[in-house]
Parts: sequence; C-alpha cells; structure tokens
Amino acid sequence: MELFPIGLEDIKCPTAWYGIDTHMDYQKHLCIGKVFDISFFAQFRYVERLKKDGLSQVFWLPLAFDAIDINFKETPRSIDIAYIGTTDASANPKRFALLSVLKERYPNNFIGRATPHEMAGIYKRSKIVFNWSINNDINMRFFEAMGSGAVLVTNPILENGLELLFTKGEDHIEFWDRESLFEKIDTLLNDENLRSAIGKRGQEKVARYHCYRHRVEQIISTALMCRKLHPPIASTYYEVFLSLKHLLGIVWLFERALEVTKTSRIKRVVAGFIQLMLRCIRQSIQFFYTVKNRRIARGVG
Repeated sequence: MELFPIGLEDIKCPTAWYGIDTHMDYQKHLCIGKVFDISFFAQFRYVERLKKDGLSQVFWLPLAFDAIDINFKETPRSIDIAYIGTTDASANPKRFALLSVLKERYPNNFIGRATPHEMAGIYKRSKIVFNWSINNDINMRFFEAMGSGAVLVTNPILENGLELLFTKGEDHIEFWDRESLFEKIDTLLNDENLRSAIGKRGQEKVARYHCYRHRVEQIISTALMCRKLHPPIASTYYEVFLSLKHLLGIVWLFERALEVTKTSRIKRVVAGFIQLMLRCIRQSIQFFYTVKNRRIARGVG
C-alpha cells in the first residue's frame, strides 16, 4: 500500500485497475475505483454493489494461472495433500484448526509457506490441494491447484460466480465440515482413477479458459468498449490516500494545493517555503520506505 499512481488526471487514454481482495477491503476498493475510468474485480459478488455505490464501468475479472507452469505430462505425485499460504491461527482460527488436523491425519503433506517458484513444483507433485476461502472468495489457489493438475478440495463458495468457472464434483471437490473433508480426501487418495480424472478435467479447463493470457485479452477488449470519464479531483485522491493510510500521497496533495493558492508575493514566498518543507518530508518518507523494503528483500527486517 506504499505505492499508488498519481497524475491520472493528465492521462488522455482510459485508465484501469484490478481489485483482488474486495471481500476484505470493500471501502478501499470503492475509493480507489473512483480515480480510475475502468475497474476490474476478482470477486463477482461485489460488481453490482460497486455499481450501486457509484462506480460506472465495473467488470468481473477472475484470478487465473500462469500458463508457463502448465504441464500435461503425467508426473509422479508424491505428496498426498498440500496447502501453501498463511497458517497463522489468529488470521483464521477455523482454517488453522483444520490444517492442524490434516497435518496429523495425513503426515505425507506440505503445509506452510513457499515462494511462487517453489509452489509450482509442490503443487505439481501433490495429489490434493486443500483450500479454505475467506469470506467466500475465489482465491488464487483455485487456479494454481487445478492448473497444476492437483485435485482442489475446498469449502463451499456461494453466489460468487464459481459455478460460472468450474463444475463442482467434476473440476474440484467441495466439503462442508471436518467429517466430509476427511471422507472426500480418503476417497481421492484411495481411488487413483477418480483423482486423475478430476485433476485432468480441472487442468484442461484452466488451460482453455483461465490463464493470465485470457485475462489480458479480456482487459483489452473491455477497455476498447469503455469511455474516458471525468478526471479525478483532489478530494477523490484524498479519500483514496486516507483509506490506504498513504502518507506520501497526502503530503503530495498538500504540495499541489499550494501550487494553486499562490497569488500575492508574500503568499508565494510562504507557499514556496511550505512546499519546500513538504517536499523534504516526502523525500524523507520515500527514503525510509526504500531502506525498509531493501532490508525486507534481503531478509534483514
């Protein structure tokens, strides 16, 4: 949240952005959508609501899979069950409880964090990928697991467009509670033909319809049908920066406000001095962010 494009009001072509976690950040996404001409959202259920709340050119754009990682050759699947993602108990107690039980019941597992490159290799070697969606979202794991040829086993997703993407029982498996989860996993582990058939169907559907190439094509074709809206104003930017707690953006807005209030000589001198101070503050904040992010990249902080 430390980066946000500024100067969108000076761009002549339509601008667009992509909101993924609207199920977690609805108000933030509503604010951000007001400064762009076109808004794409990964969660279907919020599209109509966002339109009612003031966004005009809003479209559903589900997440997808990197086609580079698709491999239709049969590969040994040596991991019974995998889950790559957050395992923090405080983030989601229900998911943590299920993951703990899965670790104990199915010791041949990979449950934890991994880099994107590591994840691709792990899912290709996995028979089953467990998923627990938060707030009914269609997350990346749907596409990552199925695109890798593993069988996705997930909690139910209701009225969020999943049935428009995949067929339950054919492309992925759904469970309702702990008992049904164990039942589904045991059935899949004991029936290689069933597991292989579901994995292949899901992978073929991802390859045909749900790679990022398909999403780029959708973005381009949609943008060509949309119009350029009125440019964003300062108050709209302020709403965005405030919702994102984006200190750099707020300082930048104050700098711009002073540019239009310069009139008399005294006001110009005072405004120029304040602008200089704000610029120094902004550069100091930027330097702090740069140092912090470099330390994070090196694994220091």
